[in-house]
Amino acid sequence: MKKTLRWLLLCLGWALPAWAMGPVLTVGGGVTLRQSATDTSGTTVTFNNLAGPVARAGFELGDRWNHEIAFQWSLASGEGGEPGVLTHIPVSIMTFSGRYTFTVDLFTKEGLEALPGFTPFVGGGLCVGAFQAQVQDITRWGPYLELHATVGARYTLKNGLGFRLEVVGSTYGGFFAVQPSLGVGYRF
Repeated sequence: MKKTLRWLLLCLGWALPAWAMGPVLTVGGGVTLRQSATDTSGTTVTFNNLAGPVARAGFELGDRWNHEIAFQWSLASGEGGEPGVLTHIPVSIMTFSGRYTFTVDLFTKEGLEALPGFTPFVGGGLCVGAFQAQVQDITRWGPYLELHATVGARYTLKNGLGFRLEVVGSTYGGFFAVQPSLGVGYRF
């Protein structure tokens, strides 16, 4: 019983300083690693690795155990064609979604004494929304569910302004993407 109580108090000690909160804004890019897709009619389109911008704006709660709720927009575009045919058809996929990410700071946002304000973090989450796929003049809309893992580092100044660098790996609809990004946030 005493051991359980000690572990509970230790966990609460790590979780209780989780009242830091504030807005976050992150911009970056994304590259898909898949090079073909087949629609419901059986038509296959091949394409180069699609690339483009990713942006999100939201709110984060937590000092070590962080919960981020955000809106995310992404656009990946490139050229494609039918297998075996040398054509250059514009191909793109755009997403609009709500995003939840849980991250764990290795240190609190205060950092360590030797590195004040600096902390690496890891985490994961999901996005739920809609996508728009476009091949030449054909547009299709559909539901969008993305699972993602993230790793990065943040630096928080004494006044609450923070900067973050992260790399996100995500999967959705058979696609896998890598999204490096830079962000800024403010901690109340």
